[in-house]
Amino acid sequence: MRAATARPFNAEDGLVEAGVVVYLPRLVRWRRPDEKKRVERPLFGDYLFAGLKAAQSLYDLEAVDGVHAVVRRGPDRQPQPVLFSDIVKVMARELAGEFDITRKIRKVPDQGDPVEITGGAFQGWPAKFVGLREDDRIEVLFGMFGRWTALVLPAADVRAL
Repeated sequence: MRAATARPFNAEDGLVEAGVVVYLPRLVRWRRPDEKKRVERPLFGDYLFAGLKAAQSLYDLEAVDGVHAVVRRGPDRQPQPVLFSDIVKVMARELAGEFDITRKIRKVPDQGDPVEITGGAFQGWPAKFVGLREDDRIEVLFGMFGRWTALVLPAADVRAL
């Protein structure tokens, strides 16, 4: 299912009220780096998974508050199926905390504080924290060949020292 722009939580609530089994994977992040308020955002933008029944009216579902459309493919415009095993994999990763950015960096360092790069091509290199970006990535400066170079990394690849 595709929710209306910026209304995936409304779509989730409306579909549950309509008796549809719904799964909306969530990304948990800080609202702003300097404010310790956790917010949940949909992991896949405005898309959510819905368990549709064979005789269910797709037009009734598209009339639910917050729902934009049922994702359809092919010449017969049938709903696009997703393997249940793939959904379970996403659920397992969410339950394991992989989509919780607030758990990846336990303490948000101050600008200039030392951090360690724990993943990617520069794994093991010391760096200096510059700041958190709106896209939940981290900007650091790391020393290479006698000068500081800016680098933007996923939050999971940086550890505060």
